[in-house]
Amino acid sequence: MFSQWTIWQWIRVSGTSAAVGFVMAGAVSHAQVLGTDNFDATGQYINRSITPDNSANNGRFPSSTADVFGITDRTVNGSFRDDSLTNPADSLGILRSTKTDKVFGGADIDNPDNLSAVGTAFWDFNVTGATSIRVSIDFAAMADFEAANDGFNFTTSLDGGASQPLFTSVIREDLSLNYTMEFGNVVPLVDPLEINGTLINNVFQTLSAPVVGTGNVLRLLFTGTANGDNEVFAFDNIVVENVSGNSEHSWASGSATGLWSTPANWQPSGVPAADWAARVRNTSAPALRKAIVAANSSVNSVEIAGVAGAMELQLDAGITLTVAQGVSVQAGGILSGAGTLLGNVTNGGLVSVGVPAGGEALATAVPEPSSLVLFAIGLSVGALRRRGRGARAS
Repeated sequence: MFSQWTIWQWIRVSGTSAAVGFVMAGAVSHAQVLGTDNFDATGQYINRSITPDNSANNGRFPSSTADVFGITDRTVNGSFRDDSLTNPADSLGILRSTKTDKVFGGADIDNPDNLSAVGTAFWDFNVTGATSIRVSIDFAAMADFEAANDGFNFTTSLDGGASQPLFTSVIREDLSLNYTMEFGNVVPLVDPLEINGTLINNVFQTLSAPVVGTGNVLRLLFTGTANGDNEVFAFDNIVVENVSGNSEHSWASGSATGLWSTPANWQPSGVPAADWAARVRNTSAPALRKAIVAANSSVNSVEIAGVAGAMELQLDAGITLTVAQGVSVQAGGILSGAGTLLGNVTNGGLVSVGVPAGGEALATAVPEPSSLVLFAIGLSVGALRRRGRGARAS
Protein backbone atom coordinates (compact mmCIF):
# COMPACT_ATOMS: atom_id res chain seq x y z
CA MET A 1 0.00 0.00 0.00
CA PHE A 2 1.61 3.27 -1.10
CA SER A 3 1.70 6.17 1.33
CA GLN A 4 -0.54 9.18 0.75
CA TRP A 5 1.98 11.61 -0.66
CA THR A 6 3.81 11.86 -3.96
CA ILE A 7 6.99 13.72 -4.86
CA TRP A 8 7.34 15.00 -8.42
CA GLN A 9 10.56 15.69 -10.23
CA TRP A 10 10.33 17.99 -13.27
CA ILE A 11 12.85 17.50 -16.04
CA ARG A 12 13.32 20.17 -18.71
CA VAL A 13 14.87 19.12 -22.01
CA SER A 14 15.31 21.59 -24.90
CA GLY A 15 12.60 23.88 -23.60
CA THR A 16 10.01 21.18 -22.90
CA SER A 17 9.01 19.68 -19.58
CA ALA A 18 8.11 16.18 -18.49
CA ALA A 19 7.01 14.92 -15.09
CA VAL A 20 8.61 11.94 -13.37
CA GLY A 21 6.68 10.64 -10.36
CA PHE A 22 8.34 9.31 -7.22
CA VAL A 23 5.81 7.60 -4.94
CA MET A 24 6.95 6.69 -1.45
CA ALA A 25 6.34 3.07 -0.58
CA GLY A 26 7.07 0.66 2.21
CA ALA A 27 9.44 -2.26 1.94
CA VAL A 28 8.62 -4.94 -0.59
CA SER A 29 8.51 -8.53 0.61
CA HIS A 30 10.62 -10.69 -1.68
CA ALA A 31 10.30 -13.99 0.16
CA GLN A 32 8.75 -15.81 3.11
CA VAL A 33 11.04 -15.76 6.15
CA LEU A 34 11.29 -19.22 7.73
CA GLY A 35 14.01 -18.67 10.30
CA THR A 36 16.35 -16.05 11.76
CA ASP A 37 19.13 -15.50 14.27
CA ASN A 38 20.67 -12.06 14.82
CA PHE A 39 22.18 -13.03 18.22
CA ASP A 40 20.34 -10.18 19.95
CA ALA A 41 16.61 -10.82 20.14
CA THR A 42 15.00 -14.23 20.31
CA GLY A 43 15.73 -16.04 17.07
CA GLN A 44 13.28 -17.97 14.93
CA TYR A 45 14.71 -21.49 15.11
CA ILE A 46 13.96 -24.86 16.70
CA ASN A 47 17.39 -25.48 18.23
CA ARG A 48 20.77 -23.77 18.46
CA SER A 49 23.90 -25.42 19.82
CA ILE A 50 27.45 -24.01 20.07
CA THR A 51 30.55 -26.10 20.91
CA PRO A 52 32.56 -24.90 22.77
CA ASP A 53 30.09 -22.26 23.91
CA ASN A 54 31.76 -19.20 25.44
CA SER A 55 28.78 -16.93 24.88
CA ALA A 56 28.23 -16.39 28.60
CA ASN A 57 31.76 -14.93 28.70
CA ASN A 58 31.14 -12.64 25.69
CA GLY A 59 32.69 -15.28 23.46
CA ARG A 60 36.04 -15.43 25.25
CA PHE A 61 37.79 -18.66 26.14
CA PRO A 62 38.68 -18.87 29.86
CA SER A 63 42.44 -18.48 29.57
CA SER A 64 42.74 -15.57 27.13
CA THR A 65 40.65 -12.61 26.02
CA ALA A 66 42.30 -12.92 22.59
CA ASP A 67 40.74 -16.36 21.97
CA VAL A 68 37.10 -16.17 20.89
CA PHE A 69 34.35 -18.50 19.76
CA GLY A 70 30.69 -17.74 20.27
CA ILE A 71 28.25 -14.87 20.60
CA THR A 72 30.16 -11.67 21.28
CA ASP A 73 30.32 -7.91 20.64
CA ARG A 74 32.87 -5.17 20.06
CA THR A 75 33.88 -5.03 23.75
CA VAL A 76 35.44 -8.51 23.57
CA ASN A 77 38.94 -7.29 22.61
CA GLY A 78 40.88 -4.83 20.47
CA SER A 79 41.31 -7.24 17.57
CA PHE A 80 37.57 -7.36 16.89
CA ARG A 81 36.99 -3.69 17.76
CA ASP A 82 37.72 -0.95 15.21
CA ASP A 83 38.96 1.92 17.38
CA SER A 84 40.36 3.99 14.54
CA LEU A 85 38.02 6.96 15.15
CA THR A 86 39.66 7.56 18.51
CA ASN A 87 43.01 5.99 17.64
CA PRO A 88 43.83 6.56 13.95
CA ALA A 89 46.83 4.24 14.30
CA ASP A 90 44.49 1.28 14.86
CA SER A 91 45.01 -1.15 11.99
CA LEU A 92 42.79 -4.10 12.92
CA GLY A 93 39.08 -4.42 13.58
CA ILE A 94 35.76 -5.48 12.07
CA LEU A 95 33.27 -4.08 14.60
CA ARG A 96 32.97 -0.33 14.09
CA SER A 97 31.73 2.20 16.64
CA THR A 98 28.21 1.88 15.22
CA LYS A 99 28.26 -1.92 15.34
CA THR A 100 27.25 -2.36 18.98
CA ASP A 101 24.94 -5.36 18.66
CA LYS A 102 25.87 -9.01 19.12
CA VAL A 103 27.54 -11.12 16.43
CA PHE A 104 29.03 -14.60 16.24
CA GLY A 105 32.82 -14.34 16.33
CA GLY A 106 35.85 -16.57 16.03
CA ALA A 107 39.58 -16.00 16.59
CA ASP A 108 42.40 -18.33 17.65
CA ILE A 109 40.00 -21.24 18.08
CA ASP A 110 43.05 -23.53 18.33
CA ASN A 111 44.17 -22.83 21.93
CA PRO A 112 44.85 -24.65 25.24
CA ASP A 113 41.19 -24.35 26.23
CA ASN A 114 40.09 -26.12 23.05
CA LEU A 115 42.41 -29.01 22.21
CA SER A 116 40.22 -30.12 19.32
CA ALA A 117 41.17 -26.85 17.56
CA VAL A 118 37.67 -26.78 16.03
CA GLY A 119 34.54 -24.83 16.86
CA THR A 120 31.08 -25.80 15.66
CA ALA A 121 27.56 -24.42 15.87
CA PHE A 122 24.30 -25.66 14.41
CA TRP A 123 20.77 -24.37 14.00
CA ASP A 124 17.60 -26.33 13.19
CA PHE A 125 14.90 -24.46 11.27
CA ASN A 126 11.34 -25.46 10.40
CA VAL A 127 11.11 -25.38 6.59
CA THR A 128 7.96 -27.46 6.18
CA GLY A 129 6.21 -26.55 2.95
CA ALA A 130 9.10 -24.55 1.51
CA THR A 131 9.85 -25.38 -2.11
CA SER A 132 12.88 -23.14 -2.73
CA ILE A 133 15.05 -22.47 0.34
CA ARG A 134 17.66 -19.72 0.51
CA VAL A 135 20.03 -18.85 3.39
CA SER A 136 21.55 -15.39 3.80
CA ILE A 137 24.28 -14.41 6.28
CA ASP A 138 26.32 -11.21 6.87
CA PHE A 139 30.10 -11.80 6.93
CA ALA A 140 33.17 -9.76 7.92
CA ALA A 141 36.81 -10.72 8.44
CA MET A 142 40.25 -9.18 8.64
CA ALA A 143 43.60 -10.95 8.82
CA ASP A 144 46.58 -12.42 7.09
CA PHE A 145 45.02 -15.89 7.13
CA GLU A 146 46.75 -19.21 6.42
CA ALA A 147 45.22 -21.85 4.16
CA ALA A 148 46.64 -24.68 6.26
CA ASN A 149 45.05 -23.52 9.51
CA ASP A 150 42.06 -21.26 8.91
CA GLY A 151 38.62 -22.13 7.57
CA PHE A 152 35.02 -20.99 8.10
CA ASN A 153 32.46 -23.21 6.41
CA PHE A 154 28.69 -23.70 6.46
CA THR A 155 26.83 -26.79 5.33
CA THR A 156 23.16 -27.78 5.38
CA SER A 157 21.15 -30.98 5.58
CA LEU A 158 17.43 -31.71 5.39
CA ASP A 159 15.74 -34.11 7.81
CA GLY A 160 19.06 -35.68 8.79
CA GLY A 161 20.02 -36.43 5.20
CA ALA A 162 23.25 -35.91 3.33
CA SER A 163 25.27 -32.79 3.99
CA GLN A 164 25.62 -30.21 1.22
CA PRO A 165 28.00 -27.22 1.12
CA LEU A 166 26.40 -23.80 1.50
CA PHE A 167 29.17 -21.26 2.18
CA THR A 168 32.70 -22.53 1.54
CA SER A 169 35.79 -20.55 2.49
CA VAL A 170 39.10 -20.34 0.65
CA ILE A 171 42.21 -18.49 1.83
CA ARG A 172 43.51 -16.59 -1.19
CA GLU A 173 47.25 -16.82 -0.63
CA ASP A 174 47.76 -15.38 -4.13
CA LEU A 175 46.07 -12.05 -3.29
CA SER A 176 46.36 -8.95 -1.15
CA LEU A 177 43.26 -7.04 0.00
CA ASN A 178 42.89 -3.44 1.15
CA TYR A 179 40.83 -3.07 4.32
CA THR A 180 39.39 0.36 5.13
CA MET A 181 39.13 1.25 8.80
CA GLU A 182 36.29 3.41 10.13
CA PHE A 183 38.63 6.43 10.28
CA GLY A 184 39.36 5.95 6.58
CA ASN A 185 42.91 4.62 6.78
CA VAL A 186 43.58 1.72 4.41
CA VAL A 187 45.35 -1.40 5.66
CA PRO A 188 46.68 -3.84 3.01
CA LEU A 189 46.97 -7.48 4.08
CA VAL A 190 47.89 -10.60 2.16
CA ASP A 191 46.00 -13.91 2.20
CA PRO A 192 42.40 -12.67 2.53
CA LEU A 193 39.34 -14.83 3.12
CA GLU A 194 37.03 -15.67 0.23
CA ILE A 195 33.58 -17.24 0.63
CA ASN A 196 31.75 -18.62 -2.39
CA GLY A 197 33.94 -16.54 -4.68
CA THR A 198 33.46 -13.27 -2.76
CA LEU A 199 36.36 -11.61 -0.94
CA ILE A 200 35.41 -10.84 2.66
CA ASN A 201 36.64 -7.56 4.13
CA ASN A 202 36.12 -5.76 7.44
CA VAL A 203 32.74 -4.30 6.42
CA PHE A 204 29.81 -6.70 6.82
CA GLN A 205 28.33 -7.87 3.54
CA THR A 206 25.40 -10.20 2.90
CA LEU A 207 25.89 -13.44 0.98
CA SER A 208 23.05 -15.73 -0.05
CA ALA A 209 23.03 -19.31 -1.27
CA PRO A 210 20.30 -21.80 -2.20
CA VAL A 211 19.61 -25.09 -0.45
CA VAL A 212 18.94 -27.98 -2.81
CA GLY A 213 15.88 -30.06 -1.92
CA THR A 214 12.88 -29.88 0.37
CA GLY A 215 12.01 -31.25 3.80
CA ASN A 216 10.69 -30.37 7.22
CA VAL A 217 13.80 -29.50 9.25
CA LEU A 218 16.83 -27.71 7.86
CA ARG A 219 20.07 -28.02 9.84
CA LEU A 220 22.65 -25.29 9.29
CA LEU A 221 26.11 -26.31 10.50
CA PHE A 222 29.06 -23.93 10.95
CA THR A 223 32.59 -25.28 11.39
CA GLY A 224 35.44 -22.93 12.22
CA THR A 225 39.19 -23.35 12.55
CA ALA A 226 41.69 -20.56 13.26
CA ASN A 227 44.98 -20.31 15.13
CA GLY A 228 45.83 -16.62 15.34
CA ASP A 229 44.44 -14.05 17.78
CA ASN A 230 44.91 -11.31 15.18
CA GLU A 231 42.81 -13.24 12.65
CA VAL A 232 39.22 -12.20 13.25
CA PHE A 233 36.05 -13.50 11.64
CA ALA A 234 32.41 -12.77 12.41
CA PHE A 235 28.95 -13.36 11.01
CA ASP A 236 25.52 -11.97 11.80
CA ASN A 237 21.88 -11.92 10.72
CA ILE A 238 21.17 -15.49 9.61
CA VAL A 239 17.98 -15.51 7.52
CA VAL A 240 16.31 -18.62 6.05
CA GLU A 241 13.70 -17.90 3.38
CA ASN A 242 11.36 -19.64 1.01
CA VAL A 243 11.87 -17.92 -2.34
CA SER A 244 9.50 -20.11 -4.33
CA GLY A 245 8.61 -18.47 -7.62
CA ASN A 246 11.95 -16.65 -7.90
CA SER A 247 14.82 -18.05 -9.91
CA GLU A 248 18.07 -16.59 -8.54
CA HIS A 249 20.77 -15.71 -11.06
CA SER A 250 24.06 -13.94 -10.33
CA TRP A 251 26.14 -11.74 -12.65
CA ALA A 252 29.15 -13.81 -13.68
CA SER A 253 30.81 -11.88 -16.50
CA GLY A 254 34.57 -11.59 -16.17
CA SER A 255 34.67 -8.57 -18.48
CA ALA A 256 34.55 -4.91 -17.52
CA THR A 257 31.32 -4.51 -19.51
CA GLY A 258 28.70 -7.08 -20.45
CA LEU A 259 25.21 -7.25 -21.90
CA TRP A 260 22.31 -8.06 -19.59
CA SER A 261 20.75 -10.31 -22.24
CA THR A 262 23.83 -12.52 -22.82
CA PRO A 263 23.19 -15.95 -21.22
CA ALA A 264 26.88 -16.59 -20.47
CA ASN A 265 27.03 -13.46 -18.29
CA TRP A 266 24.83 -15.16 -15.69
CA GLN A 267 25.19 -18.07 -13.30
CA PRO A 268 23.14 -20.19 -13.85
CA SER A 269 23.27 -19.29 -17.53
CA GLY A 270 20.18 -17.89 -19.18
CA VAL A 271 18.33 -14.89 -20.58
CA PRO A 272 16.69 -12.77 -17.83
CA ALA A 273 13.04 -13.71 -17.42
CA ALA A 274 10.01 -12.67 -15.39
CA ASP A 275 10.74 -15.08 -12.52
CA TRP A 276 14.38 -14.01 -12.12
CA ALA A 277 15.89 -12.63 -8.92
CA ALA A 278 18.85 -10.96 -10.65
CA ARG A 279 21.87 -10.35 -8.40
CA VAL A 280 24.15 -7.88 -10.17
CA ARG A 281 27.21 -7.86 -7.91
CA ASN A 282 30.92 -7.23 -8.41
CA THR A 283 32.52 -9.69 -6.02
CA SER A 284 35.91 -10.18 -7.66
CA ALA A 285 37.33 -7.09 -9.42
CA PRO A 286 38.54 -3.87 -7.72
CA ALA A 287 37.70 -1.92 -10.90
CA LEU A 288 34.20 -0.90 -12.00
CA ARG A 289 32.07 -3.60 -13.65
CA LYS A 290 29.06 -2.69 -15.78
CA ALA A 291 25.99 -4.62 -16.94
CA ILE A 292 24.13 -2.95 -19.81
CA VAL A 293 20.41 -3.41 -20.45
CA ALA A 294 20.14 -2.77 -24.20
CA ALA A 295 16.71 -4.32 -24.88
CA ASN A 296 13.36 -4.44 -23.08
CA SER A 297 13.40 -6.89 -20.19
CA SER A 298 11.20 -7.99 -17.28
CA VAL A 299 12.44 -9.67 -14.08
CA ASN A 300 11.08 -10.26 -10.59
CA SER A 301 13.77 -8.42 -8.59
CA VAL A 302 17.20 -6.83 -9.00
CA GLU A 303 20.01 -6.33 -6.50
CA ILE A 304 22.99 -4.12 -7.44
CA ALA A 305 26.05 -4.13 -5.16
CA GLY A 306 29.76 -3.43 -5.32
CA VAL A 307 31.76 -5.67 -3.02
CA ALA A 308 35.30 -5.90 -4.41
CA GLY A 309 34.70 -2.87 -6.64
CA ALA A 310 31.81 -0.76 -7.93
CA MET A 311 29.01 -2.43 -9.95
CA GLU A 312 26.87 -0.44 -12.38
CA LEU A 313 23.59 -1.37 -14.07
CA GLN A 314 23.07 0.88 -17.09
CA LEU A 315 19.74 1.25 -18.90
CA ASP A 316 20.22 2.30 -22.52
CA ALA A 317 17.98 4.97 -24.02
CA GLY A 318 14.72 3.72 -25.48
CA ILE A 319 14.46 0.48 -23.47
CA THR A 320 12.25 -0.43 -20.52
CA LEU A 321 13.31 -2.59 -17.59
CA THR A 322 10.31 -3.81 -15.58
CA VAL A 323 11.04 -5.14 -12.08
CA ALA A 324 7.99 -6.59 -10.33
CA GLN A 325 9.41 -6.74 -6.80
CA GLY A 326 11.79 -3.81 -7.04
CA VAL A 327 15.44 -2.84 -7.34
CA SER A 328 17.76 -2.74 -4.32
CA VAL A 329 20.79 -0.51 -4.93
CA GLN A 330 23.25 -1.45 -2.20
CA ALA A 331 26.64 -0.07 -1.17
CA GLY A 332 28.95 0.14 -4.17
CA GLY A 333 26.03 -0.26 -6.56
CA ILE A 334 25.16 2.24 -9.30
CA LEU A 335 21.92 2.47 -11.29
CA SER A 336 22.35 4.69 -14.36
CA GLY A 337 21.43 5.32 -17.98
CA ALA A 338 18.74 7.00 -20.06
CA GLY A 339 16.21 4.18 -20.27
CA THR A 340 12.93 3.56 -18.48
CA LEU A 341 12.64 1.70 -15.20
CA LEU A 342 9.29 0.50 -13.90
CA GLY A 343 9.48 -0.70 -10.31
CA ASN A 344 10.30 0.04 -6.69
CA VAL A 345 13.84 1.32 -6.01
CA THR A 346 15.48 1.20 -2.58
CA ASN A 347 18.68 3.24 -2.74
CA GLY A 348 21.70 2.51 -0.57
CA GLY A 349 24.20 3.34 -3.29
CA LEU A 350 23.99 5.76 -6.22
CA VAL A 351 21.03 6.30 -8.54
CA SER A 352 21.77 8.56 -11.49
CA VAL A 353 18.54 10.41 -12.27
CA GLY A 354 18.52 13.00 -15.01
CA VAL A 355 18.34 13.87 -18.65
CA PRO A 356 20.44 13.73 -21.82
CA ALA A 357 23.35 16.16 -22.11
CA GLY A 358 22.09 19.74 -22.29
CA GLY A 359 19.01 19.09 -20.18
CA GLU A 360 18.25 20.32 -16.68
CA ALA A 361 16.96 18.37 -13.69
CA LEU A 362 15.31 19.57 -10.50
CA ALA A 363 14.40 17.29 -7.59
CA THR A 364 12.63 17.51 -4.25
CA ALA A 365 14.24 16.02 -1.13
CA VAL A 366 13.18 12.48 -0.33
CA PRO A 367 12.93 11.67 3.42
CA GLU A 368 14.47 8.47 4.77
CA PRO A 369 13.94 5.67 5.45
CA SER A 370 12.09 5.14 2.23
CA SER A 371 12.01 3.42 -1.08
CA LEU A 372 11.09 4.91 -4.40
CA VAL A 373 8.70 3.70 -7.04
CA LEU A 374 9.88 5.15 -10.33
CA PHE A 375 7.34 5.46 -13.10
CA ALA A 376 8.85 5.94 -16.57
CA ILE A 377 11.96 7.47 -15.11
CA GLY A 378 14.71 8.73 -17.43
CA LEU A 379 18.13 7.93 -16.01
CA SER A 380 21.28 9.70 -17.15
CA VAL A 381 23.43 12.70 -16.27
CA GLY A 382 22.23 13.89 -12.86
CA ALA A 383 22.67 11.97 -9.63
CA LEU A 384 20.19 11.17 -6.88
CA ARG A 385 22.29 10.62 -3.77
CA ARG A 386 21.27 9.85 -0.22
CA ARG A 387 22.47 12.78 1.88
CA GLY A 388 21.44 12.91 5.54
CA ARG A 389 17.68 12.69 5.61
CA GLY A 390 17.15 13.49 1.96
CA ALA A 391 18.29 13.20 -1.61
CA ARG A 392 18.81 15.68 -4.41
CA ALA A 393 19.83 15.79 -8.03
CA SER A 394 23.29 17.05 -8.83
